Amino acid sequence: MGVPVAYRRDPGRRRGRRLTSSDGRSMTAALDGLVLVVDDNHVDLDVLTMVLQNEGTEIAVATDGRSAWQMLGEERPDLVFLDVNLPDVNGFELCQRMQQCPETQDVPVIFMTALSDRESKLKGLRMGAVDYIGKPFDVEELLARFRLHFSLCKTTKALREKNAELDDTRTRLEAELAERRMAEEERCKLHQQIVEAQRARLLELSTPLVPISEGVLVMPIVGAMDEDRATQMLDAALQGAAEARARFVIVDLTGLRGRGTRVAPMLPRLRDGLALLGTQVVLTGMSGNAARTIIHEGIDLGGIPTRATLKEGIRLATRECGAALR
Repeated sequence: MGVPVAYRRDPGRRRGRRLTSSDGRSMTAALDGLVLVVDDNHVDLDVLTMVLQNEGTEIAVATDGRSAWQMLGEERPDLVFLDVNLPDVNGFELCQRMQQCPETQDVPVIFMTALSDRESKLKGLRMGAVDYIGKPFDVEELLARFRLHFSLCKTTKALREKNAELDDTRTRLEAELAERRMAEEERCKLHQQIVEAQRARLLELSTPLVPISEGVLVMPIVGAMDEDRATQMLDAALQGAAEARARFVIVDLTGLRGRGTRVAPMLPRLRDGLALLGTQVVLTGMSGNAARTIIHEGIDLGGIPTRATLKEGIRLATRECGAALR
């Protein structure tokens, strides 16, 4: 058998006739790649490598299982022609080892053997081989099987590469979408914060507390009154009165639109809350609609002095505070 060897043959070193496809085009470009041939019979090796090199294929050769396994780890061939009977291990064992290794399990294997019994062929296919070629070689059959499986191999490899590219693209797009989603969430959050801040500021501006003199604050109510604004009115009056140590808070309803259905129920609560601070509520500028709402709803405004105009309310408060209105 000789000493086991492993080597490569470039397709340009031994050129015979250039084979063509049925339409007359060269097969070389289509079958460009690396094929590993594992056989200890040098006559069969010469025949097989000559045929494959005429196809434009680069050949790697190993004459025993150990050399073949080493070359599989170094070369990453596209296809393997594997003899069943090798000097150190049989081809079935080597094929099984390839199937168990993630780096080689996808490399297609074509068995070569002089064994013609059905059980040997089935065993090879069960081990993961894609085909079986008998010895001595029928060149036309050899070429037909080689072209078929090599083409399938290259197509499968191209599909894997394309799938890997698609996976990378999908991962990148998912990352970009996640970043955009986070950015959009942050933008919406910031927008909501701005809206809330503006809303709070508008509510604050819609219920201003104006100091008239020491101990007297005026809260003019202008426009429509909703529940949020009514609550803001109560909070602003209590906070402002506490900070200014006011004796009077004049709530002027001259600019109030509507029937006052929101502000009317708030007035007793405002009266009671300010009373806890030692502050008196004075109502001014009440409209007929607001008065009807208070009567219709049965709202008790006992203890809250009312005046027709803001000027009269200020006069009342300042007089009570001991400062005459000039």
